[in-house]
Amino acid sequence: MGTSVSFLELLNQAKWYIVAVLLASYIAREVRSYRRLSHIKGPWFAQFSQFWLLNTIYQQKAHYVFNNVRKKYGVWLKLMIFGKANLLTTAIRKDC
Repeated sequence: MGTSVSFLELLNQAKWYIVAVLLASYIAREVRSYRRLSHIKGPWFAQFSQFWLLNTIYQQKAHYVFNNVRKKYGVWLKLMIFGKANLLTTAIRKDC
C-alpha cells in the first residue's frame, strides 16, 4: 500500500505545535487585555485576575475593600480597576 499516514497520526505528531499556538494566542490576548487598561490604577493583583474580586465578594467585605481602595488611590479618583475588564467608578457629589 505505501506509506499513507492517517489523520490521527498527523494530529498526534502536531499536538505540541497546536498546544504552542493555543498558548501563544492566550498569552497575546491576556497581554492585550492588560495593556488596554494598564493606565488605570488599582490593586496590583486585581489587574491580572478575577480571583481578587471573587475573593473580596466571597468574604462579603466588598463595600469595605472598595472604600479602602478608593481612599488608597485618592479620594478624587473616579475610576479604579478590578480585574482584567472590570472598572469601579465613584461619583463624588459636592452638593451632599
